[in-house]
Parts: sequence; C-alpha cells; structure tokens
Amino acid sequence: MNFLKKVNEQQSCCIAIDFDGVIHKNSKGYHDGTVYDKPVYGTLKSLKLISEHYKIIIYSCKALPDRPLLNGKTGIELIWDWLKSHNLDSYIHEVTSSKPRAAFYIDDKNIEFKNWNQTLNKLFNNDIKISASVIENQNLLKDLFTYNLFDIDYLHIDWFSETDITEELNLISNFSCIPMDFHVIGYNDIVEETVLKYKPDSFCYQYNKNDLSKIITSTKKIKSKGINVGISLCIDDDFSFLKKYDFFDFIMIMNTTPGVSGQKLDINKSKNYLNQILSKHEKFKIRIDGGIDKDSILDYKDYKVDVFVSGSYISGKNQFLNILNLHGKQKYLSRKINKYVKKSQFVILDYNDLSLDIVVNALNKYQTGFVVVKKNEFLYGVITDGDIRRKINQTFTLDDLINKNPVYCFFNSTVEDFLNTIQEKNCLINFVPVVNKNKILVGLIDTKQVINNYAK
Repeated sequence: MNFLKKVNEQQSCCIAIDFDGVIHKNSKGYHDGTVYDKPVYGTLKSLKLISEHYKIIIYSCKALPDRPLLNGKTGIELIWDWLKSHNLDSYIHEVTSSKPRAAFYIDDKNIEFKNWNQTLNKLFNNDIKISASVIENQNLLKDLFTYNLFDIDYLHIDWFSETDITEELNLISNFSCIPMDFHVIGYNDIVEETVLKYKPDSFCYQYNKNDLSKIITSTKKIKSKGINVGISLCIDDDFSFLKKYDFFDFIMIMNTTPGVSGQKLDINKSKNYLNQILSKHEKFKIRIDGGIDKDSILDYKDYKVDVFVSGSYISGKNQFLNILNLHGKQKYLSRKINKYVKKSQFVILDYNDLSLDIVVNALNKYQTGFVVVKKNEFLYGVITDGDIRRKINQTFTLDDLINKNPVYCFFNSTVEDFLNTIQEKNCLINFVPVVNKNKILVGLIDTKQVINNYAK
C-alpha cells in the first residue's frame, strides 16, 4: 500500500519535461555531447509558473549512466551546471535518465496517443505549421490570448526597420510564450540588437539587392547566436545569389510585396517560382507568406512547406473558425458540443437558495470567476466576481448582481455554432452555460476543452 501511495502521489504532483529541444535549445543536435546552447525562448517564465503547481523532473538521454564523462563530469552534472548558469536550477526537483512517474510529459518529439489510426496519421503526415502575423493588428492583446489558446505555432513579426515596435514586442513577450519569427524589411543598425533582446525562434531579412552585403553579414551574426535564419524573396526576385550562401535555414516566399495594399494573389506564379527554387536549392526549408487562407493553402499540398504565414484571414471576422480551417479541421466544426458538457453542480446555484455568502463562498472555493444561476431549472443568469467588485461600495440587491442575458448555447449545437456564439461577443468566455431546446439548464461548456480538442 505504501508503494501504491507513492506512485499515486508522484503521478499527481510531478511534471516530466524533456531537456533537449524543450528546455535546452539543442540547435546543433548532439554536437560534441556538451550542453552548449541557450534556453528555449520562454523557458524561465514557464518553469517558474509550472513549479508553483508541480514538482518538475527533467529527463534526458544525456543522463544515461553508460554515457562517458565529459570534462570529468556525468551528464546529470553537466545538466545541473547548465541549469544553474541560467538561473533555472531552483525550479527543478530532479534530473534523471529514465521516464519518471508524472501527471504529464512535455516532449518536443512527443506524439500523443489516443488511438493507432490517429497516431499513424501524425507519424507519417506532418501537421501544417501556422505563423500568425500580429504587428499590424489593432486587437493585438485579444488575439494573443486566442493564439495561445489555439496553440498557434509562431507569431510573425513584420517589421519595417525604420519604425519603432518596442511597445508591441514588449506586449507579446509579457502575454505569450509562443515563439516569434521576425521578418525585417530594410536594413538598420538596430536590427541585431533588437533581435538578440527578444530572441525569436527564427529571423529573416527581406531581400534587397542594394543592401545584400549588409544583410548577409547581419544574418550570419544572428545565426551565430543560435537563431534559425532565412531570406525572404518576392516571386519576381532573382535568387541566383543563393548558390554563394548555403548557411540559410529557410527561404520565405512572399506572394505579395510587403507594404503594398490591394495586391492579388497569383498562385500559379508563386508555384512556378517555388519550383524553380526547389530545383536548385532543395536543402532549404520553405515558408509561404501572402494571401494564405483555407483555399490557397491547399494549392501547396504537394510541396513540403514548413510554415504558412497568415494575417488578416486569422485575425478578422470568424477568427476561431478560420484557424481551424487553416489546419484542415473542417470536419471538427460539425461535431456536436454535447460531448463536452459538464454536468457538475459546483458553479450552478439555485436562485431560490441564493445569498451573497453562498455566491462568495462558491467563487472562493472553486476559483472559476463566476457562478451560473438557475431558477426552476431554467437558466436565469450569471454572476461574476467582477460584478461583485463593481457593486461593493454601492447599495444593491442580489438580483442587481445577476447578468440575466448571458451568453449560452444549446445542447445540440455544433462546434461551429458554439464558436460563432462566443466570438460574436468579441471576447473569450471560459465557461458557457448549456441549455436544452426548452432553455432548461443542463450544464456548462469549457471553451478551452472544446478548442484544445480540435487536433484530436
């Protein structure tokens, strides 16, 4: 029984995190066997947050006991030394070579198992990676929360180098751990300093023949800091210079000219240009930017495009639906949301038994930020902790606290109906009441659960 108790405790209180590729960037692979690289972007902030709720166990092949000593040290000792040098050691409980007991495992090479069909599909069919263009965005903060929720792969930073985007970059750094990819238009002396300060996952200049020498020199310096680098080419650009420079990790093909509005996408021209590049430079990974939506992305299905950059399509109207469409998840939109309904009563209170003490106790106990109120089994309204704070210094009745026109959805709604309902409010609602056709309250929907299931 003591052993079973130990197993249960470890499985509930520990999170296991792979070291290379998740904490340690490991951009050169095994290299010389040392722990040579910088932390992955967002590591410090993320480990600090996780350690407040779980014990963190790092697992790594570097820690295997049969590994020869390097500089007189074991792999475990090298990892601890590296963690200390980056002020990460205080958040780590243990370093091991074996798979530990844990509630969750975080691994850059992980394939989550649900069934064999899905697993084989993920193993042999790479998922599309999306980079969301964010800088010219009037709703940046709201969109950051959306992109965090949908696990967008990258945040695309289009930067005309003579402009100051410090405010936007600070906002992104503070509110998102999604890696950034920089696309810089125009050479400027401050570019390298800015890039090294914000440490994006990848970086590229827009090709300019007149500044090519400066661009090459600057890009090499940035690459030396462990950042993936590329060059961005418009589909009319001469790319013969590439044969002299094989250090680029990727080429980004611009279907439209940066900064010029009202352009039409010429898919055939784009594909012809792509074919020409791949015929001579197949080693480069390819990114596509400009005019990307659910239809145009299919035109590249026969190419191994690494990343698609999308701007207005996933930041405007029907944002939630369009993100799913880009990932080819249209079938998911027709699913019924009833499978996600939670029927627990912990945030559903009966109006006839309601008091301020009961509401406050429920908010404090379950930390949901709101309670749903039913009256004679019908949805009556919602009370949030914000509603109470706004009334705290006023004279009010309990009824004054209740929002009697809350967002709700029907039990037989589809995922598409549900996403449309919450997006119409132009804000992210964590939990949504669910009613049957007679508007009798039947439970709640966790918005994050619905969205996070789209890839399953």
